[in-house]
Amino acid sequence: MPNFMPNLTSIVAMLLSLVVLGVVVTIDFFYRRELYNRSDPISLSLLGYSFLLVLSDAGINMLRQIRTHQFDGFFLTAAVIYLGSVFGVFQFAKGAHRSFRQAQEKQVRDYLAVLQRTITAPSAVWRALEELGTGTIEPDVFVKNQSKENRRVEYLRLVAELTNASITPEVDQENLLVQDKKIRKVARAGYIIAFLFGLLSTMFFFYVRWHIAQP
Repeated sequence: MPNFMPNLTSIVAMLLSLVVLGVVVTIDFFYRRELYNRSDPISLSLLGYSFLLVLSDAGINMLRQIRTHQFDGFFLTAAVIYLGSVFGVFQFAKGAHRSFRQAQEKQVRDYLAVLQRTITAPSAVWRALEELGTGTIEPDVFVKNQSKENRRVEYLRLVAELTNASITPEVDQENLLVQDKKIRKVARAGYIIAFLFGLLSTMFFFYVRWHIAQP
């Protein structure tokens, strides 16, 4: 019995942590459109969750070391390395996302500018279309998402209706995608690195917690 209780406590703690992780991912799935326009595959939320888990555990361990006057230099070094790494990964992913968003907005403006050279329409219409396009056309980083494609088609149908442009929305919608391959690759790298770092560091945190809890 004495050996069973720590294991049971550890199991419960891990299950609760996994439940919280599931809640974080679920909330992010439904609400990330407000933060990242659905272009970020839960990477930053998972990264933040990993950071909170590791930071809280590191804080508890540091307080325990201070109280017992038994300092572990390896643990402190590992914590500093992790915090530096998570900060760097976050900044890289955030910068990649911002650059891709800006490239997406520029793509919409450039497309409208080309149409504007050959079509006569009130300037207020062009301004409204630009504002609508830059605010609603969503970045498509990895694969072409059908719902995003449908929105691009709907937008171009509105463009054709308001400006009498002779365009085929189903074909021209691809012209609204970011064409710069370098920016697209950097965005992909940022999202993938942030996701993998958040996932692996979270799993490693679970492993360390389980290992320490063993009798």
